[in-house]
Amino acid sequence: MLCYLYTFLLLFTSIQRQLSIRISTFHPIHIHFLMSKLVKKLASHNGSFHCDDALAISLLRMLPEYAESQLIRTRDPELLDKCDVVVDVGSIYDPQNCRFDHHQRGFNTFFSDKHHVTKLSASGLIYRHFGKRILTEKFAVKPEHLDIVYVAVYDSFLEAIDAIDNGVEICDGKLKYRDNTGLSSRVALLNPTWLDENPNYDEQFEKAVTLTGNEFVSAVNRVYNIWFPAREIVLNAYNNRLNVHKSGKVIELSRHCPYYEHLYAIEESNRDSSNNNIIYFVIFKTLKQWRCTCMRNKDSSFICRLPFPEHLRGLRGEELVNKSEIENLEFVHHSGFTCGGSTMESIIQLIDMTLAN
Repeated sequence: MLCYLYTFLLLFTSIQRQLSIRISTFHPIHIHFLMSKLVKKLASHNGSFHCDDALAISLLRMLPEYAESQLIRTRDPELLDKCDVVVDVGSIYDPQNCRFDHHQRGFNTFFSDKHHVTKLSASGLIYRHFGKRILTEKFAVKPEHLDIVYVAVYDSFLEAIDAIDNGVEICDGKLKYRDNTGLSSRVALLNPTWLDENPNYDEQFEKAVTLTGNEFVSAVNRVYNIWFPAREIVLNAYNNRLNVHKSGKVIELSRHCPYYEHLYAIEESNRDSSNNNIIYFVIFKTLKQWRCTCMRNKDSSFICRLPFPEHLRGLRGEELVNKSEIENLEFVHHSGFTCGGSTMESIIQLIDMTLAN
């Protein structure tokens, strides 16, 4: 970029000389001054850093106007005033003037009207205002997919960073253990320790920027290239559910794919007072057998809406066939959340038994 500008200035000078137009000579000092005005300046606070400020800078650098920006880490108000974008410092949230702090008294901004638990941190603020541009320009997310992907990336990746930075615990009550392997913890470990005789916070911060940026790229790719394509499969299965089982409580996936979050969203959009939109069982075929999984409650990783009968749990093979009186049924998991059989008919019979009980 610098060499292009320098070449342009030399060419411009040459043309003006040929046209006998009097101009002042471009001195290297002038060029340096012009470049200082063109290069964008990003600012964050100096000293110890967290995941949110590192990710905020990384996100900004994904935009072309900030790709080669200068980073200034300071708390000096005079220096901050000279910067184009300020994140996580300054006690000002003013998006029109590109000020994105969240520490000031009275700050109460959330990602959307549907997100009312976790206030935004610096990274959440940058994503809220620039996220759709980043997804469109860097990841080529199509306009018709943008709203869904935008929210999914926040829910699956950024909200946890906001919550941790703002001190929002993952659950109420006493925690049974601490997760020290997440992204926020790994960024914290990049800070110099009390044993470092010559700590270089700025150098370590750049490592954090790189780390968080790479994780964001992976998160977007997971959402857009893995999670999102499954949506069409789940939606088609939901719309076809009455052709699979008369209860309307069973769907069959044309191929196995991530389905929980998609199905919850589809159920929510089709909610009615009779709960006819609720799915209990998801059927899919693997290379060797038919499988069926019981849908779990939305806010639980383990509790199923309707598990398979207790007296069949943990059984397999001939013992299971004899006790269930269902031919070709191969196993029922000991917790009752999934089963397998060599035919779809065996799965449907077990579902019928479960619904009847």
